[in-house]
Amino acid sequence: MRYLILWFASVVMFNGAFIGLELLEGNKITTTEYYGLRNMGVAFLFITFFLSIVVSAIYLLVTAALHLLARRVWPLHYALYCGLGIYAGSYFFDVLYNESFVREFHLHKSSAYMLFGLAGALYSILDTAFGKAKALKQ
Repeated sequence: MRYLILWFASVVMFNGAFIGLELLEGNKITTTEYYGLRNMGVAFLFITFFLSIVVSAIYLLVTAALHLLARRVWPLHYALYCGLGIYAGSYFFDVLYNESFVREFHLHKSSAYMLFGLAGALYSILDTAFGKAKALKQ
């Protein structure tokens, strides 16, 4: 049950980070060549939600395997989720915005690092809180 709740939380957090990235950086793009929240509207939100479910399922599988190794060393647990979140943010930034958009509209990759890193940090805090709650029940 714990991992199902964490999976749902990761869907919400990474979906929020994805939409936040689009609001911060994607709204700077004013050309019709880019289809983002401004051009697609609600359809963009549905696509984002669907993609976040798929990506978070992959994220859950990767982190579940690494979590078994990382939970023995407490700070490594937080660094793992933050690092994977930052990597996901970097990947999505590169997929969404090509180099010409970055140069022409002065987009900043650091926004993706901060938003997705924060999502990873929040996920690790939730994971720790659920772990402590489970330990208290036993």
